[in-house]
Amino acid sequence: MTTPTQASDETTPMAQPIDKPKRPEGCPLFFHGNGQWARKIHGRFRYFGRDLDAALKRWAAEKDHLLAGLEPPRTDGEPSLSEIANLYLADVRQRMADGKIRADHDRHVVPLLTRWVNALGKDARLSRVTPAGWAKVRRQIELSVDQTTPRAATTIKADCARSMAVLNWIKLKRLVVNEIHIAGAFDPPPMRELRMAKTVAGKRLWEPAELRQVIEASSVLFRPVLLLAINGALGIADIGRITRSQITARTECIDLPRNKTGVDRRIWLWPETRQAIAEAVRKRPTPARQKFDDRLLLTPKGFPWHHIRAGKPVDTGCSTLSKTIERAGMTSTRTLYDCRRSFRTIAGEVCDLEAVNFCMGHEGPGEGITYVQNVGDDRIRRVCEHVRAWLFGSVEGGDV
Repeated sequence: MTTPTQASDETTPMAQPIDKPKRPEGCPLFFHGNGQWARKIHGRFRYFGRDLDAALKRWAAEKDHLLAGLEPPRTDGEPSLSEIANLYLADVRQRMADGKIRADHDRHVVPLLTRWVNALGKDARLSRVTPAGWAKVRRQIELSVDQTTPRAATTIKADCARSMAVLNWIKLKRLVVNEIHIAGAFDPPPMRELRMAKTVAGKRLWEPAELRQVIEASSVLFRPVLLLAINGALGIADIGRITRSQITARTECIDLPRNKTGVDRRIWLWPETRQAIAEAVRKRPTPARQKFDDRLLLTPKGFPWHHIRAGKPVDTGCSTLSKTIERAGMTSTRTLYDCRRSFRTIAGEVCDLEAVNFCMGHEGPGEGITYVQNVGDDRIRRVCEHVRAWLFGSVEGGDV
């Protein structure tokens, strides 16, 4: 997709050379060779038409927005789907750059908007799309890119939610004044279908024996990553952000608010986890960049196990896990995120939902969670000890 072109950017090549009119004294615009009055703003030419009086009126109406780096309000009717798609994508990427949403969020948005355009056409006006048209969009969402293979129910559900987010953004920005009638096109798949898909996919849990085997086969630098993932349900992005000041030789509990939601989280570190971290720190490589100097765990090349490069996330944990599974002589398809699923499943046996949610970084259901100010360390430790016993068998807690 290309950046949408506003009317103030349009150029009309001149077939014949024209006489260049004299620029009035104090005029904020100059006469461009394409025959329009123009001005260069933030490194970009903006055009205001051929008639000077009309151009000056347009400049007066649009200058505050343009000088502030914003697009002026439209005066030529409802924008096309292509324009809306590009504006939404630009907004998403700005929020990505500001750290307000995931750094790879656009990898979901671009294919979705492409499906919209394929179904409706780039020049479609959304207020004029009929329920039949939105049904075509839903059909695009339900099938693969080549429109031959059905997509997973969970994937369809996610794209329906993203589609509703696009529509809500359009409404918020008032890009379409008239009501858009989608006729339930983005309703999620029925729960029965989602449950059946989950059953077909199978349980995404590690078996204790296979996880122990992978941990034993892991390198010194990767072992604490595995242990943190199962010890405290940490994702690879969370692990990549841990700083050296957050975990020291005396640290038993770590406070690590979940970056995705900002919800508080606290976990008790197993002795095995603390020992693995200490060994990795002793053999810690030289950071590849000065900005990574404060990160606790680094890859052999000196990068965090998860970091942002050129605006995109780089995840070294997944590929390293695959190699470690192969080194262990296994063919498991388990992932690092399956450690988080395993932790939540096993920890639930403790029957202390508040403590489990505090470890997971989940707010929990109901209004009562608003009043919970703290969960005792003894409850946090009981949850983490239970998962430890599941993994290693009957063990006793203690210092390394």
